[in-house]
Amino acid sequence: MILPLVCIDVHEECAKKPDYTLTLERVKKRETEHGKVPTGAFVAMRTDWSRRWPDAEKMANKDGQGVAHYPGWSLPALKYLYEESKTPPLVTKRPIPIPD
Repeated sequence: MILPLVCIDVHEECAKKPDYTLTLERVKKRETEHGKVPTGAFVAMRTDWSRRWPDAEKMANKDGQGVAHYPGWSLPALKYLYEESKTPPLVTKRPIPIPD
């Protein structure tokens, strides 16, 4: 399968806030700067979380209560990408945190 690739670079935001959630507003900002996400594109979020590999503790980033903290996608952003750009389903190794 070959798809156009769109990368939303939020690594600086993730460095400041490990629980960073990619919002619909951030997706639309990227579209304002670089154009609409092409139909059927694969959308990747650059977090630089992979730099923590292979240290499992750094990857999990658990606090004192054992709660993991890592970046994720907001449901409105995912719905927008799927409904407006017909992006394929997102595959992730971690659960997608949904903010309150």
